[in-house]
Amino acid sequence: MYITIAGIKRSGTTWQANLVRILCEEHGLRPWMGEHYSLNEKEDFDVTINKIHPYVSEIAERSDFVFISWRELREIKASWERFSGNVLKPNEEETWLQWSMLWALHANYMMPFAAIERAPEVVVADINRILFQEEIDTLLSAKVMGRMEREVVPPTEVEYDPVTCLFRDHITTKKSNMRLL
Repeated sequence: MYITIAGIKRSGTTWQANLVRILCEEHGLRPWMGEHYSLNEKEDFDVTINKIHPYVSEIAERSDFVFISWRELREIKASWERFSGNVLKPNEEETWLQWSMLWALHANYMMPFAAIERAPEVVVADINRILFQEEIDTLLSAKVMGRMEREVVPPTEVEYDPVTCLFRDHITTKKSNMRLL
């Protein structure tokens, strides 16, 4: 299975990708997750989860599922400035919005950023229903949310964690300690 997680930077793609990874693991699958712009599925894994920002038509067409995240542009710009120390340039803003609109044409699910703080359990249930064609039970939902809280945190020993795709200085949402990209 080839799953793409796409969206504008700072819109929750890393959170959503980790949710998909953990759901796959809880369903007994072996997922590989990373940021790459290749169509190649990873050998020795049941699921390839590709977290990507730029629109790549070949990847969109190849994907079995496309999950996108979206966030208000003013929030993205503020988060980008806090994260990178740089102001988003108008040409970058336009490019990022174009990528997002193109990904939306292929989306099986569009996750609003606000859902991460307000109703993450709804996102868990929605994505589980799409991937596995079943309703999620309360125990599994609680287990997935618990793993998200424990595992999806920035690394302290290294600059980048290739399992979670988190950098040491990822920004925390106000409501939870879940780190976002």
